[in-house]
Amino acid sequence: MIDSSANSTSRNGGWQQSKREQVLTKHVVSRWYRAPEIILLDKHYGTPIDVWAIGGIMAELLNMMKEHVENFQDRKPFFPGQSCFPLSPCKSKKQAASSGFPTDASDQLNMIFEVIGTPQPSDLAHISDKRVLYYLQSFASKPKKDLKTAFPAAPDEALDLLSKMVIFNPHQRITLEQALKHPFFDKVRSAATSEPASSSLSSASTGVHTPTTLQQHKHHSPPLLCKNGLTMLKGMASMNP
Repeated sequence: MIDSSANSTSRNGGWQQSKREQVLTKHVVSRWYRAPEIILLDKHYGTPIDVWAIGGIMAELLNMMKEHVENFQDRKPFFPGQSCFPLSPCKSKKQAASSGFPTDASDQLNMIFEVIGTPQPSDLAHISDKRVLYYLQSFASKPKKDLKTAFPAAPDEALDLLSKMVIFNPHQRITLEQALKHPFFDKVRSAATSEPASSSLSSASTGVHTPTTLQQHKHHSPPLLCKNGLTMLKGMASMNP
């Protein structure tokens, strides 16, 4: 990958501190909405982390449906981790015997794997750091859960969209453009609010190109994001008349 200074960089920041100046912070996004690549310290993340976070919010909205919870205020986060190794590790000193890494059932990545299952070899193609791969091997194998079991009253289109938002590999995760074209939004989509922007967010707003190394989105401007965000909110709100 090439950064804004035309320097060659690796695809993944890994667990070693880069000698170059860090452009993107590693401690980003509230824990419950933090994408796996952020947890694994990928320093060159992109807009797929926002798709993951939206998926977490969408799951909470599904949980607020009257068929799922008696009082909407009793809703729970989709991935309710209480710690997040290595950013904010559990204070417990319990370690996995096979790897020596800290292990805790309430760790954020562990909570994620309880839902989406542990990643398969094909899910790890974007990771080159051997320590990250070794760490992932320390997790016990878990199957992917059926979202229909968690949200039995949710429309099939909503569950299909959610499943595509919370995919481990950011390159395989649905993009913002694809999400807005998903059948879930057919009833609220408007051509006037979904037309592509004529310039990128970075060049239009700041005049400075900010590189995105994970699924680049070159045609987003603030107006487009706001309009499309409204479309997504309308679609989600339609589940709770």
